[in-house]
Parts: sequence; structure tokens; C-alpha cells
Amino acid sequence: MNLLQLVKSAKQGDVKAQQDLIDRFEPKIKQTVKSMGTRYQEDVEQEVKLKILEAVRTYDTSGTPSLSQLLQKSKEGRDLLEEVQQFTKKSEHS
Repeated sequence: MNLLQLVKSAKQGDVKAQQDLIDRFEPKIKQTVKSMGTRYQEDVEQEVKLKILEAVRTYDTSGTPSLSQLLQKSKEGRDLLEEVQQFTKKSEHS
């Protein structure tokens, strides 16, 4: 499941998606927390995880563009989309 799908599922209360999100960010959280004193690492780590879940609950996914919409914003992206479309047409006729 990609990140956007996880966020959408987590917003709907899917506990597994929430855990998957935390798992996905855990290495970065641990790396960042290691730079702090050992006394508060565990507390800070838990607080960051709670803040992630809170942010997910309030994140508006309705305006998130699709890959195609993002690619349309640059010449290189439009060229890539055109190549993919041409490739797809050739594959369908084979």
C-alpha cells in the first residue's frame, strides 16, 4: 500500500494502516531521537508517533494530486506521459 492509501485508511480508523504508517516512519524517528539525551528518548519517540497519528487524522487527502496530474505540470512529465501512452498503445496491438 502506498503512503497516500495508508493515510486514507488510517484516517478511517484502520488500526493496521495506522501501525503500518508508524512502522514506515520508525527508522527516521529512532535516528532523530538518538541525537537526544538518553533520558527522554522513549518519551519523545512516543510523542512523535502520537503527533504523526494526529496529523494523519486531520490531513485533507481530497486535494492530493494523482501522479498523472503531477507529471502534467512539467514538460519532462508530459513527455514521459506521452511515451507511456504510446508504449501502452503498442502493447495493446501486439
